[in-house]
Amino acid sequence: MSSSTATGSVQFLDGSTPVSPAIPLSNGTASFTIATLPAGARSITARYTGNNLFSPAVSSAFTETILKSNATVSLTLTAGSNPSFVGDTITFTASIAPPAATGSVVFFDGSTAISNAFPLATGTASFSTSFLAAGTHAITVQYSGDADFSDAISPVLSHTVKSRTATSTSLSLTVGANPSVFGAPLTFTARVTPIGSTGSVTFFDGDAPISADVPLRSGSASLRISTLSAGIHSITAHYSGDA
Repeated sequence: MSSSTATGSVQFLDGSTPVSPAIPLSNGTASFTIATLPAGARSITARYTGNNLFSPAVSSAFTETILKSNATVSLTLTAGSNPSFVGDTITFTASIAPPAATGSVVFFDGSTAISNAFPLATGTASFSTSFLAAGTHAITVQYSGDADFSDAISPVLSHTVKSRTATSTSLSLTVGANPSVFGAPLTFTARVTPIGSTGSVTFFDGDAPISADVPLRSGSASLRISTLSAGIHSITAHYSGDA
């Protein structure tokens, strides 16, 4: 106020929006501290209430420019291993600081987007994939920014995907005859190479499974069956694969 004798109070506004309570004058002045103004150009005014000697008044506008804060982005592998194998499902999780940041993130492999935009939930977003090809991948996440925080990109997370060792599966009839008689017991044996392979084998008659998963032992698994109907059967053995 221009006169130190003025009494009454002052309220501060951002545009037409009050951002303070009514603050009593002290020696003609009133002060207010705030840390929550949104980013952008803010038009700040002070509105004087007046008293029995002085009329109400509004100050000229003071333009205060609030810059966006910088967010930081970190990227971690939260499910799966590094290195992983072709076909493995792995999950990358992005964390934005501060966690109050809103907006979305997109995951990249080099310069190629490998995800849609994922909205942040309490500052985090996750993406799972099983489609990374064999090789080394430079994974990053790009944050969109919001009204209060600038966009940002994470440091590179280097992820290696290894090719699986090729296997082959052979199948033979090890007990019984071909052709056989209805009701005669038959034993089909599958052998997987290399012999150190683990996992399991499922036996099929055409498209229909005729066994549960049979664990490999020393690279082989067998099925004993006596319930094949009369007719011609196309028997196969499907190997599950392993790490």
